[in-house]
Amino acid sequence: MGFLLWFLSLAAVLFILFFPVTREGFKELTTAYPFIMGAVKFALLGSMGDILSHRIALGKWKLKNTGLVQKACVWAFIGVTITAVFPIFTGGTAYLFEHGYIQQPFSGFYAALLIAFLTSVFMNLTYAPVLMTFHKVTDTVISNGGLFRRWSLRHVMTNIDWSIMLRIPLFAILWFWIPVQTITFMMPPVYRVVFAALLAIILGFILGFASKKSLQTAQS
Repeated sequence: MGFLLWFLSLAAVLFILFFPVTREGFKELTTAYPFIMGAVKFALLGSMGDILSHRIALGKWKLKNTGLVQKACVWAFIGVTITAVFPIFTGGTAYLFEHGYIQQPFSGFYAALLIAFLTSVFMNLTYAPVLMTFHKVTDTVISNGGLFRRWSLRHVMTNIDWSIMLRIPLFAILWFWIPVQTITFMMPPVYRVVFAALLAIILGFILGFASKKSLQTAQS
């Protein structure tokens, strides 16, 4: 039943994107209110990724006592930053080509593909590690009592299993995030943030697998 409800929620989001009338409304809202829409997209889809993460780590669906509301707020903040970061890296990479810092050896589709790939590389080697570390820190704090209390960043950072973080979420930057975000930057700008939000579900899967490994390591 849990999987059915989760899948139906995802299907509802996809329906909005594929049905012409709702898709046009989505595009208009995204253009008019980019930061609000970025926050909403990530709060919703990132939370779905968190629910999936708990399912993988614990072996059962769980909503109560998981700090889901606080995690949704964190995802909303991430959505705002990504809404800003995408045009920053897109514009910055285009600047490098336009001003001769990087020579463009291709034309047409392959030129666009090279620009999208390098945009993804620049973003994922700089912003992505910060994003994943921020998410891990906030997730740990929420799991240990909540964000809105006194807590020590130093204590949280020293108690994160960095071996698992490096081997699973951060290593995924190379084999998964750079290629898939290349696809993101080949899309029209209006769809990039929602596609990234959909990918937050994949991030939930990766983080859930990492959490499961951490639990297994702690128990062994």
